[in-house]
Amino acid sequence: MPKSSEKGIVHLLALLVLAVGIIGGLYLVTHPTIFKPKASNEGTRVEIVDNNGNIISKTTTRDVKLKFTYVVPSSKPIAVSEINFSNIAKHTSNPILLPTGGAEGDNIYNPFLIQKDDKIWMYYAGFDSTHDRIFLAESSDGINFTRLNNGNPVLDIGPTGSWDEKHSNDPIVIKVGNNYHLWYSGENNSLESAMGHATSSDGIHWQKDTVNPVLKRDLSIAWESGSLGTPGSGGLYGISPGHILYEDSVFTLWYWSIEPTDNPEFPWGTIGVGVATSTNGVNWTKYSGNPILRRDRTPGKANVYDFNGWSTPSVVKLESGYIMLAETPSFGGTTLSIATSSEGKSWQTYPNNPVLRANPSLAYEKAGVLSPGLFVIGNILYAYYSCGSTPDNTRNRICLAMVDIPTEPTSFPSHFRVANSPAFLNFAQEHPFTMNGQTIDWVLSSGSGQKTVYGQFKVDGTWGQIVSTSIKFNPPSSPMGSILADPNPCTLGVGGVSSSHCSTTISWSAPADTIPGLGVWVRDGIGKVNCSGNEIGITSASGSKTNPHITNGGQTFDLCYNNTKLDSVFVSAVSSPPPSSTTSISASPNPCTLGIGGVSSSHCSTTISWSAPTNTIQGLGVWGRSGTTGSNCSGNELGIVNPDSGTPYRGSKPNPYITAEGVTFDLCFNNTLLKSIFVDGRP
Repeated sequence: MPKSSEKGIVHLLALLVLAVGIIGGLYLVTHPTIFKPKASNEGTRVEIVDNNGNIISKTTTRDVKLKFTYVVPSSKPIAVSEINFSNIAKHTSNPILLPTGGAEGDNIYNPFLIQKDDKIWMYYAGFDSTHDRIFLAESSDGINFTRLNNGNPVLDIGPTGSWDEKHSNDPIVIKVGNNYHLWYSGENNSLESAMGHATSSDGIHWQKDTVNPVLKRDLSIAWESGSLGTPGSGGLYGISPGHILYEDSVFTLWYWSIEPTDNPEFPWGTIGVGVATSTNGVNWTKYSGNPILRRDRTPGKANVYDFNGWSTPSVVKLESGYIMLAETPSFGGTTLSIATSSEGKSWQTYPNNPVLRANPSLAYEKAGVLSPGLFVIGNILYAYYSCGSTPDNTRNRICLAMVDIPTEPTSFPSHFRVANSPAFLNFAQEHPFTMNGQTIDWVLSSGSGQKTVYGQFKVDGTWGQIVSTSIKFNPPSSPMGSILADPNPCTLGVGGVSSSHCSTTISWSAPADTIPGLGVWVRDGIGKVNCSGNEIGITSASGSKTNPHITNGGQTFDLCYNNTKLDSVFVSAVSSPPPSSTTSISASPNPCTLGIGGVSSSHCSTTISWSAPTNTIQGLGVWGRSGTTGSNCSGNELGIVNPDSGTPYRGSKPNPYITAEGVTFDLCFNNTLLKSIFVDGRP
């Protein structure tokens, strides 16, 4: 609502009842301590690198190496509720913008600021004693401003008879995509205020929306049905926009309106702040919990500074919450006060309000401080406001006060995790993060093409920033190839370089054109594929080589072509069989009687007992076969995994499966038959 419309109403009250005078302003400063802009995590990253740590953009194998780097922010804002707003200080260059006459008259106010490339744009209102209009100025430092559009209004009043024929004021500007949106308050000659909308491609030339006004007061809503004075007879009524933020594709508006008075000492009504949301900036939904901010009506708790309520709110959002600076008119004139919120609807008023008052010793603001506009530069909160020299608000200028936004140090991550999809990060393994440049081995998702890997860091016990990197995976057109080993397994002590090794012959075959590029690489056990070292050192597309280095854990031989695996073979090592004289196997009863202890009347049961040297603890087993033909060391019929004594080299087990044909039980060691016992089943 235009400040010119308030003369004779709120500020007339100051002339009538001011008993103690306007309290002095805060000390002046040239500039508060400049904090460096809050450091971001820019540079925090995960990279795909080669074995030398060099970043790679393409790969022919899914097996890659990830490198993690975390850039620690130097600081982060403290909670908004903990900021000491009492330290706010007025600038020594005040007023920073003076009216120039003409359409601005001698009265400018209601600043709203946006970032425009490397400049700061300030939209503001000017009053020529008859109408309010919206103007624009530009600055590179937020203090020294130059008018744009040749000093002419960027938004004028509407034609005679229109809803905004009297005033266009209270500018709010947001850029979404390539378009600028402007919301403003308009008034007709009856001083009914509502909110309009306009759009622009450059922020200077505006087209008003044909459906204006886009938001009006609702008489069915009690807190919007009051007025300052008598409507139609110089009294102000309606709603006016204060501030809009755009987050997650939703516009959030904080606006103010007038509710009927509840105090006979103040017959003009009281002012409160409401909130509304929109997805297109035109159709708005008012919050059912409005008003979200008003004067405290609790008996005995009413504050003198906001006796007439809260109006013209300006809002900024920091990482740690929302800050609102608003007018708080009362008997002593209008002051500016702070409220904070974690989510934008529930607000807590600053206990040391008001934070800005008029200073009677300064001619340009001896009457009041009004219509604030907040803006953040680095770690400083810039509070622009209208400073007035006359109680009827007909001679306002633009002034500035600033306060530091203190910061607190942040921590280095304790852990990180990684996944091929952000959806799987919550299930990924946590890795301790000990230093920047830390690497881990990783396997890309299957399929060729562009692959993306996602990493996340854990700071102060909370999983936070997610980073990602992409690489092009094009597996080579692999030739066919095969690799075999004989013997497999080999027997420890036979042909090896020592008694704890054994020997096998590796044979391979691949197309002739795989030379050069073909190789056989070795790895212990069955771990990760290894195509990075030529253990065998082959020079032909097919051939064989003896390897006497097989150990108890076995080794895997990979046939590779240009770092891509074609085939592999795992060679295990087994101990030598013990002498037959040191082993035994027996059965009791033998024969057994069919129908006694068996699984059916055509079976009987016997107990198999075995014994072997202790060094057979690995590889010993008892296998069963029907009748007496052949031998069987390829299937564990008896399964001697939990022998009676706890040692697999000695024990016994019942077997209820003996038939009339009889069963032979073979005591074997690593597929070598040691001894056998035949058990006969008789009627």
